[in-house]
Amino acid sequence: MNPPDPRADRNELFGRVLLAPLIVVAATAAVGTLLSGQWERLLAWVTVAVLVVVPILRIGWLISRWVRRGDQRFVAAGCALLAVIAVGVTVASR
Repeated sequence: MNPPDPRADRNELFGRVLLAPLIVVAATAAVGTLLSGQWERLLAWVTVAVLVVVPILRIGWLISRWVRRGDQRFVAAGCALLAVIAVGVTVASR
């Protein structure tokens, strides 16, 4: 039998924080399909906004964690990913 992994619960907070946006997306999508008109559009925008913003915030969270741990390769990779997103948004908005 293997000894318990001391790092097994290190991402527990991360998972709990990401549960809230999951619930918001599920609720707004479900309620949005039942409504019509202006409310349907509003809930659709909220759903899409959460689906776009949460991964970007997650990358930022991970970058800050990697900075604290001193892992410069992952910091650079995360920053590069955010740069690609920024370029995509800039190109798409023109």
